[in-house]
Amino acid sequence: MEEQAPFSGFAVQQYKEFEPGSNVFHQDLFHMGTRVAKNLMVLHRGGDTVPYVILVNSQTGKVLQVELESDGHLAVDAEETAEETAN
Repeated sequence: MEEQAPFSGFAVQQYKEFEPGSNVFHQDLFHMGTRVAKNLMVLHRGGDTVPYVILVNSQTGKVLQVELESDGHLAVDAEETAEETAN
């Protein structure tokens, strides 16, 4: 994973890149998603609370994980969580 950038109440880091222009759900089978714009998809876990969101630029394949209500450090690694659930 890449270096984290601190923000008050959030933690942000680069997430694994996806193949540009392809279906995000063919590359991430764990998270649900909402298309916000032609080039932006927000992936998230299901349930009553969402500890993080994943922002995907579907045209470039660039991805950020944003942890909500953080002290500036990631408590949840979305990639590890998805891998553990898949196994």
